Amino acid sequence: MLLNVDAINVHYGSAQVLHDVSINVKERELTCIVGRNGAGKTTLLKTISGFLKPTRGTVTFEDRTISGMRPDKVALLGVKYVFQDKRVFGDLTVRDNMELAAYPIKANLDEAIERLFSISGKMKKLIDSKAKGLSGGERQILLIGRALAGSPKLLLIDEPTEGLAAIVINDIARILMEMKGRLSMVVVEQNLAIVSRMADRVYIMKEGNVLREITEEAEIRDQAYIESLL
Repeated sequence: MLLNVDAINVHYGSAQVLHDVSINVKERELTCIVGRNGAGKTTLLKTISGFLKPTRGTVTFEDRTISGMRPDKVALLGVKYVFQDKRVFGDLTVRDNMELAAYPIKANLDEAIERLFSISGKMKKLIDSKAKGLSGGERQILLIGRALAGSPKLLLIDEPTEGLAAIVINDIARILMEMKGRLSMVVVEQNLAIVSRMADRVYIMKEGNVLREITEEAEIRDQAYIESLL
């Protein structure tokens, strides 16, 4: 098992947000986390990536305990987090954004840029454009491209299609599907049509708990079934 989250509790001050949450992710598997707003999905990703520390339980990556480890150390192990807010360095070019992602981990910049182009050819025309001029979808592609610098083993992607137009949502879904099988991904996603198309495994979260783990393909493809569990 590549990633194991074992019975973690997470608090914001005195308020408990996650209650004995456990998930597993296999190598080259695309796992989706589904739930209503406030279910604890983002908190789970932030805990895996080191931005939050569990008050109980452990997070293990490649048989190494990473819970409580600093986010930069977790990233160097090959776990990258793509935040929900689609925030880029707007006054810098796309190329500069890629360099900022590659430099701290000593990744080859040319290889990182080629990897960005491999997921979206249209970024070739935008490589020397200021990032603040990018559309929401282009920003999301840039963020995924930045996370791919250094060939990570696991991507944590928070709400990649949120706030995007339908045609752009399909483009992001295509990119994730093309990446599937090359590395592992944990994707928090509200769009159940996308989830049912791309997931190998689905976890249903509600009020800080994991209610259900779904691994049967027929159940994952049944959008109405997943909706009934939320």
